[in-house]
Amino acid sequence: MIRLIRLRIFGQVFQNVGLYDYKNNRGFITIVPPGIKNKKGRTITYTIAIIIKVAQPNEKFEDFIDPLISKYPEKKVAKIATKYSSQLSFDFQNKEMYKEIGGAHLNLIGFERDKPEFTGLILEQPLRLPQSKTEKIQYYRAENVLDRFKNKIYYAVMLDACEDIYDEAFKVYKDIFEKQIKVE
Repeated sequence: MIRLIRLRIFGQVFQNVGLYDYKNNRGFITIVPPGIKNKKGRTITYTIAIIIKVAQPNEKFEDFIDPLISKYPEKKVAKIATKYSSQLSFDFQNKEMYKEIGGAHLNLIGFERDKPEFTGLILEQPLRLPQSKTEKIQYYRAENVLDRFKNKIYYAVMLDACEDIYDEAFKVYKDIFEKQIKVE
């Protein structure tokens, strides 16, 4: 099942954001930013996909990344960003895909994160305890707290664009990755 939502990221509105159900230890998010006009005046859309996988025991980061990149024979390691220490970046071009708009130009940034020592700290809100009007001992029930998976979590952030609009699409992709995604 997919849910389409509207998302505002630093003032930019994305109308087509797909949130897919979590299945088989994976979650997917797709973002279709507003289209970009090529030199001929044609508006072309592109997609940014975020793939999230909870690692299973004995699973390696390469087990997650290899199926994502193996279908692209013309790939090269790229230095797209250096936000996370365990990061790999790739650049793919395929002239056979999207021929009429310059060929496909894709990027992938993959990284893994261990469970942090203090999970959720970045996202937590301070909790104000109720004030007692008497001097009697008061008991309060703890609230349910969502916790992070105990294993590593693998992430892949992909750009699927064409050569006609690649430079502009890459700027949006890199901005979303470097400034708007925070992974704890």
